[in-house]
Amino acid sequence: MQNGFSEILFAYSEEIRLRIAILIQNSEVCVNCLVDVLKLPQSTISRHIGIMRRANIVKAERKGANTYYSANINNTEIGKLNKDLLKTYSSHIKNQEPFLTDMKNLLKQKDVCTVDCKVA
Repeated sequence: MQNGFSEILFAYSEEIRLRIAILIQNSEVCVNCLVDVLKLPQSTISRHIGIMRRANIVKAERKGANTYYSANINNTEIGKLNKDLLKTYSSHIKNQEPFLTDMKNLLKQKDVCTVDCKVA
């Protein structure tokens, strides 16, 4: 568990990864929607998602040509820890910038997304 714990803390140590985590906390979102919401290059988003996947805090589900990302909050130790961390982070920062704007942009994006992202 110690090694997994270190990876999770590292994954959350950068603001962009925390922003992504909060956006996908209750959603399934493709990279293109994250690019549009965060106004960052696709390669940057993909690199950060890769770090988050290696820490097991993000899961990917491929559906046809698209991959959808969501929070890994399953019943494993890592999943439970991630759920608790996301709940704590979210309750303290989701109503502050840039997190507030990110969420507003994601909600707008769901209406124009050309693939089947699920935004909560």
